[in-house]
Amino acid sequence: MKSKKRPSKLPEEWEVIPDTHEGIVTQEEFDTVQQLITSRRLPENKGGFENIFAGVIKCADCGYAMRAMSANRRKRPDIIDCVQYSCNNYGRYGNIMCTAHSIEARDLFNAVLADINRFADMAVNDEKAVRAIEKRLTDTDQSRAKALEKEQRKLNKRLAELDRLFSSLYEDKVMERITERNFEMMSGKYQKEQLEIEARLKEVTETLNDSYEKSQGVRDFLSLIRNYQGIKELDATIINALIDKILVSEREKFTDGTVRQEIKIYYKFIGFVGELHITPTKRWTALKPKNCTVCGVEYVPRSGISKYCPICAKKIQREKSNESKRRSRARDKQACIELSAKNDRLTVINDKKVTDHHAVIPTRNLKDADLSALPAGEKAVLELVALRLLCAVAQPHIYSETVVIAACAGGEFTTKGKTVKHPGWKALEDAYRAKMKDTEPKKEGVEKALPELTEGQTLSVSAAIVKEGKSSPPQHFTEDTLLSAMEAAGKDDMPEDAERKGLGTPATRAGILEKLVSAGFLERKKSRKTVQLLPSHDAVSLITVLPEQLQSPLLTAEWEYRLGEIERGQLAPEEFLDGISTMLKDLVGTYQVIKGTEYLFTPPREVVGKCPRCGGEVAELQKGFFCQNDSCKFAIWKNNKWWAAKKKEPTKAVVSALLNDGCVRVTGLYSEKTGKTYDATVVLEDDGQYANFKLEFDQRKGGSR
Repeated sequence: MKSKKRPSKLPEEWEVIPDTHEGIVTQEEFDTVQQLITSRRLPENKGGFENIFAGVIKCADCGYAMRAMSANRRKRPDIIDCVQYSCNNYGRYGNIMCTAHSIEARDLFNAVLADINRFADMAVNDEKAVRAIEKRLTDTDQSRAKALEKEQRKLNKRLAELDRLFSSLYEDKVMERITERNFEMMSGKYQKEQLEIEARLKEVTETLNDSYEKSQGVRDFLSLIRNYQGIKELDATIINALIDKILVSEREKFTDGTVRQEIKIYYKFIGFVGELHITPTKRWTALKPKNCTVCGVEYVPRSGISKYCPICAKKIQREKSNESKRRSRARDKQACIELSAKNDRLTVINDKKVTDHHAVIPTRNLKDADLSALPAGEKAVLELVALRLLCAVAQPHIYSETVVIAACAGGEFTTKGKTVKHPGWKALEDAYRAKMKDTEPKKEGVEKALPELTEGQTLSVSAAIVKEGKSSPPQHFTEDTLLSAMEAAGKDDMPEDAERKGLGTPATRAGILEKLVSAGFLERKKSRKTVQLLPSHDAVSLITVLPEQLQSPLLTAEWEYRLGEIERGQLAPEEFLDGISTMLKDLVGTYQVIKGTEYLFTPPREVVGKCPRCGGEVAELQKGFFCQNDSCKFAIWKNNKWWAAKKKEPTKAVVSALLNDGCVRVTGLYSEKTGKTYDATVVLEDDGQYANFKLEFDQRKGGSR
């Protein structure tokens, strides 16, 4: 209710309860309105073009609707000559989903008008052709209908016979001419046959009704199209009355240079009759040469309003683009300065954009709260949150980055640094850190501030030293450094309009690391006081064989953009999943196997015995001992409840003895009843579905154990 959007369901998900009250409209009127809704047309565009084929014209390759587009052409006397239809699926997703084929609006209009007139003239004047069409469309259905009618009569006759047999059988039972057992056996047989006949009879009846409807549909169509004989113009009313859909295929170019395009028209009542082949109209004709208004070179223009030759046109376009970019940067810079000067709450806080990961800010209750009662840790967290809010609304930190090149004794010396122009929010952060007892020292490598220098200034040399050293390799990632690296991963490659940059989100990055550790792709290694994260052998092998497309952060940015479209209702989830499925099929189909991959991953596991179920090899894995045959499900789990109750875990030696000898002697088994331990022989019993265990005890003298 808050989104003010009505929930929508697909027609197959509707729950229809028929005949609950008297209908306001007839079923035919309701169906007509539903069809008009699905093929509704927008008002005329600015050019005055009325799209009479909206909702009817479809792409023959992908099935998506084709949209009317105004081509960038010189002025023509009729607006229809400036419009063409192209695939909407291609317009949204490019050549990944479909091809860039189109059809001129004038060509489509003429082809449909000619085909309707052809049918109308034939329905009025050519009775022989009408009968030929009726025979072609319904001949198969009529011959099949005769066979089905014959079968229907036989089924009805057999049902009547079964009714008589039931009556006779019941009479024999009452008169005790047959036993109860024979009655039940024969009645069950008759009942089964009766149910099968009724199901088949229902299927035959539905098929016959469909055949009758198709024959009637042909007659209805011919009766309807007679009303449109000799029409010279098409409108939406005629299209809706006669046509269900129009499929347009891609243009075909033959070796002799001719071009042909196929159109399939599906009429109401009769469906598809036959395809049409048209020759697309050439809209561009050669114009007379003219001189460029800039350089004076003679060239052949592409349109009547062209003023510049191609070379000058590119230069002018490039200059306009650069000028536009400069003005845009200047506007953005001025807007940032004005926004920072306002120092307003609304510049950093916008409740409308709060989604799953929002900022933490202090409330107005902080003013009257007694902070001395808070524990030291909670108080420090609250101070950090308040500090970050103050920094966000404070003045910007302005500094200039400087590269200084000094010439001395014929050599050049370079240094980099920055000069702070205005401390801004940095002053608040530095003041807070100065009050902290355990202030962390600044790390080495931070750029030092340079004094004010001017170009051409002469400086005196106070000392000169030669410093030698060597660079150390980068340190291994810790959890903190890896989380920061994930946040900045791929920022340079991602588009500027990407909603989220980096890998994961602040709420999911830690979970991603834990999943990689639990899956065996990352290993925690303690080095002095820090815990480092190192890739396992399987992780390095996986990256070696993984396609580059799956490793790129651009894939994350693209999926984030698509998910945003789904959230805004601009993209269907099924289309997003279909895109992923298509990408995976392409990757699998085009993947080139890397030589030597059989040596990259974990070597074969050690075999502990033969499988009692299929004879295959049983090897030890992390959670138990499993048969290596994919079709066999034999397993002995290390956390098996039977062994856990005895406070034991099946070891490699125990499982090996069970598989080879069928039993093993185990000491120190725990008794839940007495709380004591005992020794016994464990016997393996496999029932084909589960691996079970039982105990056998040595017999002592006197029959006791």
